[in-house]
Amino acid sequence: MFTAWKNETAFDLAPKPAAPAASAPTQVATSHKVDEAGRADAPKDAYSIINEWLTMRGELESDGDILVKGRVDGNLRCRMLIIDKGASVEGTIEAQDVVVRGCVRGTIRTKRIFLEKTAVVDCEIFQESFGAEEGARVKGTLHGSDDKTKMTVVPERRTAALASLAEASVTELFRDANKAPQAAKPSSTLYNMLNTARVANGSARGA
Repeated sequence: MFTAWKNETAFDLAPKPAAPAASAPTQVATSHKVDEAGRADAPKDAYSIINEWLTMRGELESDGDILVKGRVDGNLRCRMLIIDKGASVEGTIEAQDVVVRGCVRGTIRTKRIFLEKTAVVDCEIFQESFGAEEGARVKGTLHGSDDKTKMTVVPERRTAALASLAEASVTELFRDANKAPQAAKPSSTLYNMLNTARVANGSARGA
């Protein structure tokens, strides 16, 4: 039977350095507000991206902005929603601002909504401010802020400003040098709907 002995070397005999004392945790001050549940508010530049190869089903909620390049089947709630060209959303949308370049089907509740010329919308829309470029296809019902069914056209200056806001947001996301959108023009379909509503209102008043 053989017994192996460990040779003591200079490395073994050398005193081991003392472990450094644990430093006190450093507290970093943040400017985000914290609600009663302990959740911080999303910063102004907070955003999420649903990529073109991604399909999400179910409830989706964010305190920041969401850019949809893929597909969402379900309800979606966020601060600002941009549905990109080629993307689709089917469900209920609740957001402060909505910009549509793709396809939407369901219900939209928002303060401001803008449809670009590639938009295809089949929705019941509850809004305070509405704008659309010529070429956008709209089917459904448009409700004003007073919850009465009515059609409104946002002045061209307002729609252009909202389009610029959306384009700037996407530019920040991808750092692309996108060109600013041209001044928006209300769709002819929306004008026909508006004229029909005006004639109906005039007939009702005359009666």
